[in-house]
Amino acid sequence: MLNWAKNKTDIKEIYREKLIRKISKLEKALSPKEEEDFIKKLVDIQLGRVTEEEAQNIVDLSNKAREAKIKMDNGGSKIDYERAYNAFQDYVNKLKDEARS
Repeated sequence: MLNWAKNKTDIKEIYREKLIRKISKLEKALSPKEEEDFIKKLVDIQLGRVTEEEAQNIVDLSNKAREAKIKMDNGGSKIDYERAYNAFQDYVNKLKDEARS
């Protein structure tokens, strides 16, 4: 996650730095509930204010992509992972585009 934040070039530097600081402060693996709350905080930093529904959609899509990645790493379909990951990225990009308008 830290590498992802360090390589983010499509957001302002100040927000990228906030993401890096937030991720760097993690000291242990997160429970599913902690992970959900953490992702919501990252989303808030990256996108600015989002609705509760939008945040929940991001969490859901992120979880689906993570689950598909785990399955792929254990011999599952790479296509399923790519679809889940792209759905997540597409949704986040759509929200970012709307925020810029």
